[in-house]
Amino acid sequence: MTDDRFFTRRGPFSLGEIAAHAQLELPRDTPPDFVVRGVATLETAEADELSVFFDTRLASAFATSHAGVIVTSDKL
Repeated sequence: MTDDRFFTRRGPFSLGEIAAHAQLELPRDTPPDFVVRGVATLETAEADELSVFFDTRLASAFATSHAGVIVTSDKL
C-alpha cells in the first residue's frame, strides 16, 4: 500500500480512467471498470493495486506478483 504520510490519496480510479489519463491503450479483454485502490511494488502489491514491471531483473517478482494490474511494455 502507498504510504499515506507522503502521498495524498486521490482514488480509487478505474483502470479505464488511469489508461485515458496516461494515454495508454488497454489490452484486449481488459476490464476498464476494474478498480485500482493503490500503487505498490511488484513484491508487495495486492489484488486491488497497480504495479510497474520495467526491468528484466524483476522477472521473478513479476512472475509471482499478486498485483491486480501490472503496467509494462510489449518488449517485456
